[in-house]
Amino acid sequence: MRFTYFQSALDRSASTHELTWGELCAHIKSPPTYASKSECPLIKLGVFGNSPSPKGFLRHDANLTAITGVELDYDASIISIDEAEEKLRKAGVCCMLYTSASHTPEKPRWRVIAPFKAEHPPEYRRGFVTYLDNILGGIVARESYALSQAYYVGRIDGVEYEIKVIEGRCVDELTEAVATPVSTADTPDIPEWRHVELDTLPIDDETKFLIRNGADKGQRSETLMTAANALARARVNPDDILRILSNPAYGISAKALETRPQTAAMEWLAKHTVRKALEKYPPADVVFAEPAIFGEPAKRSKFFASAGELITRNASIAWQINSILERGVLGMVFGDPGAGKSFVTLDIAVCIATGSAWQDQSVEQGTVAYIAGEGFGGIKRRLQAWSLYRQISLDNAPLYVSQRSVNFCDPSGVNELHGELDGLPDRPTLIVIDTLARATPGMDENSAKEVSAFIAACDRLREKYAATVLVVHHSGHSDKGRAKGSIAIKGAVDFEASVTRSSHDKSVVVVKSTKMKDGEPFEDIHLSFVQVELPPTPDLARQSSAVLVEVGKPEKKTALNKTDKLLQEVIDDGFNTEAKAQTEFIRRYEGSDEAKRSAWRRASEKAVARGTWSTAVK
Repeated sequence: MRFTYFQSALDRSASTHELTWGELCAHIKSPPTYASKSECPLIKLGVFGNSPSPKGFLRHDANLTAITGVELDYDASIISIDEAEEKLRKAGVCCMLYTSASHTPEKPRWRVIAPFKAEHPPEYRRGFVTYLDNILGGIVARESYALSQAYYVGRIDGVEYEIKVIEGRCVDELTEAVATPVSTADTPDIPEWRHVELDTLPIDDETKFLIRNGADKGQRSETLMTAANALARARVNPDDILRILSNPAYGISAKALETRPQTAAMEWLAKHTVRKALEKYPPADVVFAEPAIFGEPAKRSKFFASAGELITRNASIAWQINSILERGVLGMVFGDPGAGKSFVTLDIAVCIATGSAWQDQSVEQGTVAYIAGEGFGGIKRRLQAWSLYRQISLDNAPLYVSQRSVNFCDPSGVNELHGELDGLPDRPTLIVIDTLARATPGMDENSAKEVSAFIAACDRLREKYAATVLVVHHSGHSDKGRAKGSIAIKGAVDFEASVTRSSHDKSVVVVKSTKMKDGEPFEDIHLSFVQVELPPTPDLARQSSAVLVEVGKPEKKTALNKTDKLLQEVIDDGFNTEAKAQTEFIRRYEGSDEAKRSAWRRASEKAVARGTWSTAVK
């Protein structure tokens, strides 16, 4: 594999090397020792051309010609390298992890380098980084997504160094490559500069001291980020955060103003430091969308309402699906893998988008946003099958399916989702999240605290768009009658339904109401799959999918023993009166006269109980 070394961050050359993955791992496992991080070389799993930037550097986005792997940086000082190793090993990713120069056991910081099996164009890098970031729980530093970012490698004298090599499959073998246009986001809007007095802000004395005095040169970047996080956590106005960090009167500005005039420093801070801080600690009433970092306050309804208003307002229930799903609630559909829960949920989504009745119940037509975590090709085929079977075109239906997953554990991912939803032609009335596991990589489903954070993100969507949010989830391992994970999930939802296979007929899907917060549970709905042949692909390959149609409740099937089967054969052969059936049964039954009479009595009584014999034996 090819990769590039830079002798320093200011190196204007680009030295391309070629080693096997094993050789590169061995090299990084036993690197030279350097006195400081600034003396270490930098590595990039990519190849650069010969077109320098205006400042003479070859390491810039436009000059990256190919990528041979991806690099991820973690600097949040919470997740250990051992925890990251466990997640990546479980996912089967071929990669190596090594601790960075500022790592300590108390504040872990590390990097991941993951090779490709083949080289790819640069526009595929973001998709691969997102895939690995989701495995890790959406925790990597934002600069991991920077196209030409390179990272220091080497052992620092006196600093603990650890490396872990994981055998597995290359990342481009584990996920399909997706091209994403290289970001050319405009410079964020910069507010007018003015001095902000620290004593007027709701921050502690330690943070004020840090801002006024800054840090030594080797710690300026970390100190700058620490101050930005503290200001964002204290809900300081984003514009004022930018003004404080670029104020030459404060020592914290040394890093920003080191090589830049003040306006350029504010632009640099807005793109990097301030944005990262606001994503980690977003203001309660602001949704940030690309490319600007300073959004408009979200419109909120009146906080208090009198009891009289509540009684007279919306006296009747507003149904999304009549008598089944109320509008504007948080709901969940759960079931085992293969039970049909995604089929059921997609069927609901398409019916609402087209205004078609769902299982003979009227729906309120509206825009639907379906956030899929996997199986994008399968969704396409299911939609084709639905359209063909129902004879309803989806060409102009307001149903929008995501082309990649959303990480609800990452504030930047949630903010990006808000931006995408804001860009739809109409506000969504139904938002589907399929599945909870895919939307929360790395989340502990048994932790009420972590689950509550996900629920809060769903409530934010529900309140902002006045939409129903429907989450698809798995059932518990031991208790199939409840959703997997913390009971906090069921406690938070207003609507819940299980999807199982009928115990009497495994081909029948049963939708059962397991929670209806303010209404009567609906009766069990029984559905069956109907196969639909789809038009052949361009290479003439045959393909098919399925749709769900309502069927009656399957009858309980009772297994017949040898004696029962004999009586059924007698009846089927036309001996359908009591006397004829008894005579023929006794003739065919092997055994003594007493055994024959006893067998006839048992079999005929059971046949009467089953409803297959109408004359009781006296």
